[in-house]
Amino acid sequence: MAFASLPYEYNVWTQDPENPHHSFRYIQEYTPPGVIKRVGAGSSSVVGLLKDGTVLKYPLVKGEGMENLAVEKAIYDALGDHERIVRCLGITEDGLKLEFASQGSVTDHLGKNPAPSTAFRLRWCRQAAEAVAFLHTKGVIHCDLHTNNLLLDAELNVLLSDFQGTFKKLDGYAMESARYFLPREATSPPNEVSDIFALGTLMYTIMSGIEPYPELSDADVEKRYQRLEFPETNDIVCGRMILRCWNREYARAEEVVHDLVYLEQQAMGN
Repeated sequence: MAFASLPYEYNVWTQDPENPHHSFRYIQEYTPPGVIKRVGAGSSSVVGLLKDGTVLKYPLVKGEGMENLAVEKAIYDALGDHERIVRCLGITEDGLKLEFASQGSVTDHLGKNPAPSTAFRLRWCRQAAEAVAFLHTKGVIHCDLHTNNLLLDAELNVLLSDFQGTFKKLDGYAMESARYFLPREATSPPNEVSDIFALGTLMYTIMSGIEPYPELSDADVEKRYQRLEFPETNDIVCGRMILRCWNREYARAEEVVHDLVYLEQQAMGN
């Protein structure tokens, strides 16, 4: 948590005087050399636009988090170039240099008026599935699929980003948020099936414009998921595929791609 005007030392955990069981940090903002402006931020990192038209992903707290960015760089190296993956352009002492997705995230576009057409949304689902399928052929588990991490290029095609999941012995300690989380034991590691479950939520969010059970707390959503209770999908074009992801009926993400391609072809034929 960051407080804008408290007389405490920057970047240091401080006990809350009103609640001894809680602590907070006053995070000091900083701008690495070459960054023109911030274009995004997460819980542990910031994305800044560079003068050359690329972006720099750098730690939220100066001096912390570079080890996670090094893991992300290694995963990018393992993946190589792919049309559904944001290109990594190297790592410096300041952060990770990446391709700039000029049209922002799918989250941004879902919040715009007018809303994207059904054809666009279905295309994004298929392209997201293509990205996940490619990751899995390389032995990479994303672990944090979310519409915030689905970026869009100038032609509004999907570019998957934020690779702090797992690859061989590397682990960036990413974790799915509650509505994307496959119910499992806390000690059970993420795998292809947990990514496919998250892909189902990703598809639901893209097609409906909202995440599952927006009126419920994370804890209540987790309980419903544990009981295999999921939102109604009958009115969604690819609703059956979403349910198959949630019910673990797909063994591989490539099967999701296959079904979505067929659905798109059927829609074009009509």
